[in-house]
Amino acid sequence: MEGGLVNAGAGHPSAVGAPEVHFRPSRGEPDYAAFAELATLTSSEDFEFIWTTEFIRRYFTDDLERFDVVTSVLVAEANGQMVGFGYGHWDRDRDDAGRILWTRCRVHPAWRRRGIGRRLLTSAQAAAIRHASTRPPSDLQPVFLTVAGESAVGSIALLAGDGYGPVRWTNKMVRATLDDPPDATLPAGIEARPVRPNDALAVLRAMNEAMRDEWNTREVSEASMASSLADPVEGQIDLWQVAWDGNEVVGGVLGFIDDEENRSSGRRRGYTERIFTRRPWRGRGIATALIGRNLRELARRGMTEAALMVDAANPSGALGVYERAGFRPVRTITTYGRAVRPSELSAR
Repeated sequence: MEGGLVNAGAGHPSAVGAPEVHFRPSRGEPDYAAFAELATLTSSEDFEFIWTTEFIRRYFTDDLERFDVVTSVLVAEANGQMVGFGYGHWDRDRDDAGRILWTRCRVHPAWRRRGIGRRLLTSAQAAAIRHASTRPPSDLQPVFLTVAGESAVGSIALLAGDGYGPVRWTNKMVRATLDDPPDATLPAGIEARPVRPNDALAVLRAMNEAMRDEWNTREVSEASMASSLADPVEGQIDLWQVAWDGNEVVGGVLGFIDDEENRSSGRRRGYTERIFTRRPWRGRGIATALIGRNLRELARRGMTEAALMVDAANPSGALGVYERAGFRPVRTITTYGRAVRPSELSAR
């Protein structure tokens, strides 16, 4: 496809007379499909996720206030085809973590070890500092954060060389069978009922509120929540398991089935994801009951396994809840970080 990924052949970097790599600013929307394709290709090293053009659009357009795609995303090209991209932005301010500046770089596996990642990382860091300057001033220490999977040895070496170190770990967990799910009985006075389209935004707002306690979660805009409901994966409200106290949302498991991922991987996996319980209702077994309901529904739809992601140091004890529900860690994704240097701030 035009603007898509380079593949093996005449343009491959190992070929005689391989093309040079050039860098350019993003063109915005016209690049989104190639971003999604490259992110999906490289996601086997971290989240094993199918990135869609719509997800990329929503992330850059709806989620990031005052984010300029053109000045904040750098693209690496060879023969007019995208072989890498990197971006940086302000992510959130947390008293326990600092002013977090997020960076992310993706390089096609065939084009690594050519200095592309280093150039993209430097650009992403500068872009994150610029974006943070559009936010209200803060006394918090600015820090760069990014992620790398266990197998991304080149990325890990690059980060270590720039002074990054591991600061947090996220576990991908899988339940290899949907047999014997947890008891789905909810506490007295709490009921589960189907989510109607008119209720979906209220559920997402409740999740947004509950997730404020999570170290690795930032606020999601109203625009992003609304557009996510149109996403064929994220918007599967008929699969959501939500608990109510009267008309009040108290918790949920907003699971989904990614048919494209299942086709490409040859498996039948459903996701037990976006698990939350609002603070006043915690400690009553609501999350476990909703997980039980989610697993039963996944099985009813022909799935044979389930997966989720969890912060290994989650203060609510989520890791233990998921292990008792039958999930086991299969992969660890490490968050790497370092303090922003005064010279980097003054250079912006």
